[in-house]
Amino acid sequence: MDNYANVKFTIPGVPVAKKNNMRLARGRIIKDQKVREFEAYAKLISMSAMKEAGLPVIKHPVAMEITSFFPDKRRRDVQNVPAALCDALNEIVYEDDCQICHLNMEKWLCEKGDERTEVKVWILPHNDRYPLTKK
Repeated sequence: MDNYANVKFTIPGVPVAKKNNMRLARGRIIKDQKVREFEAYAKLISMSAMKEAGLPVIKHPVAMEITSFFPDKRRRDVQNVPAALCDALNEIVYEDDCQICHLNMEKWLCEKGDERTEVKVWILPHNDRYPLTKK
């Protein structure tokens, strides 16, 4: 699928799961500092990748492949990792994460110090199979 990716980038560091790093304070849900830092870093790297690819914000349905590399065998739910990343890419890679029609998520072990998240995004053909879901 590398040949089809419109934009590819790598975010160094241990991927952060949004679900496990939120708390309730005074009736509001607050993102943990780790989530805010991960999202800010993902935004910065994705902006650079989009500029390098010469792409504007994508307005069509997209497919996304996320591969996360973790340094240890701790239990991590694979469905918790994409939430923070997909939210961070809003208005940078695509208009809204509701445009993601296909998501492939993998997790792998790696050597300590080689933690990262590799992201590939490509535009899907706009047809009845992949309708835009944004209002």
